[in-house]
Amino acid sequence: MSNPITIPHPGDLAAVCYECEKPLSKEEIEDPVDFGDGPLCTDCECENHHWTCDFCEECEDEEYTAEIFAVHDGEAAGIPAGVYHILARPFYRQGMIGGGEIFADRVKRVADVPAEQEEGFAPCSMLCRECAKPYLKMVKSEEIANAD
Repeated sequence: MSNPITIPHPGDLAAVCYECEKPLSKEEIEDPVDFGDGPLCTDCECENHHWTCDFCEECEDEEYTAEIFAVHDGEAAGIPAGVYHILARPFYRQGMIGGGEIFADRVKRVADVPAEQEEGFAPCSMLCRECAKPYLKMVKSEEIANAD
């Protein structure tokens, strides 16, 4: 007697991450993220299709254009450490080799970097929407005060 051929259910084929081929969690299967090639696990989605906020370490959409960034290492950045509002773009230039340059006339310092965030993983980093909110409120308050 021969063994029957088992044909996998199409839903079973989508139970692994397209990029790392690790099994997807129940939540990832129930609410899949797919950029067109196949479902992604949360780690691959964040690591390869989003950027990570240096303050909260949460993922932010690639499409989100940050309005606030932090300078952790003022010496490396060429401007004092702090939290900055982006006034105009482009606000920096990055060479293919070596360091870059932040255009000081296109950014405005709005606050000190919080003590718990002083050691960033890079000299500068963008802030996600949630972490940027208090700084954007500062900017809006100042704009209203200056309008009077």
